Amino acid sequence: MIKSWKGLLLAFLLAIFAWYSVTGQERVETWVDVRIELRGLPPGMVVLAGLPSKLAVRVRGPQGLIRSLASSDLSYTLNLPDLTKGTHIVRISPDQLPFEGPFDVVEITPPMLTLEVENVVAKEVPLQYAFSAELPPDIKVESIQLNPEKVVLKGPETLFKYVKNVKAYIPINESFQPPEVLVQAMVQAPPGTSAEVKMVNALVKLTLRTRTLSIERDVQVLQRSGALAEPSIKTKPQVVKVQLEVPASWNENSLELGDVAAKVMLPADYALGSQLPVEITVPRNVKVRKTTPAKVAITRS
Repeated sequence: MIKSWKGLLLAFLLAIFAWYSVTGQERVETWVDVRIELRGLPPGMVVLAGLPSKLAVRVRGPQGLIRSLASSDLSYTLNLPDLTKGTHIVRISPDQLPFEGPFDVVEITPPMLTLEVENVVAKEVPLQYAFSAELPPDIKVESIQLNPEKVVLKGPETLFKYVKNVKAYIPINESFQPPEVLVQAMVQAPPGTSAEVKMVNALVKLTLRTRTLSIERDVQVLQRSGALAEPSIKTKPQVVKVQLEVPASWNENSLELGDVAAKVMLPADYALGSQLPVEITVPRNVKVRKTTPAKVAITRS
């Protein structure tokens, strides 16, 4: 019996101490953020406006406990199973806020919500292409084919009054060269809506804007192995004139023309004075129109 009384007395004293440690502290006020969690929304409905992500709540409580609220993840469940299309006034209930015991709710901002609720609909909308960046210089688009050509959008019914088409953004990269490229275009749904597909195929047919340019090149003499022939082996003439079709933005000083070379390949049984064709190597997007002369004679100095 004595041990039982001692245990009860100890429990009583601890309770008194706990009560005093809470109620005996100075009571202060602070503002805390409370997340709003939306639940129970009927299928096919969406809150179009008026729903903030959080509430600001002014709380009064013991100073020691108030400090702990700053690091707490607090939430308020907004259960709306009976919403219909239209405007709804929803009051925030202090009793459903996550504060109890020594805390008092002093103020809630906002104290009520004005929710605009809409039906969610699906609609097929045509796609319209756009480019993610500027086209490369001298590249001209002849045609673009999107597959599919339409996409199904889902979203609030009122938004579809303003949606006439949906952009499909075609990426621009190094592969964007004639005659055609097949790439994945990204579908960008309007704000507040979602598309059933995120990517579509885009077949882009391209041409190159060009101009004619004439340059001169020394003729290199190469052995069958690809190595240069001995220095005494020359050609006559030693310089040829090359007429090229190049991108329209190029000129005689374009760095890419440094890759243009003229060469002849020595056969195993060549003879001095024999005429050999001149081969012209060119970079991408360059065509040889004419080489003058087309053949040169092999000589020895």
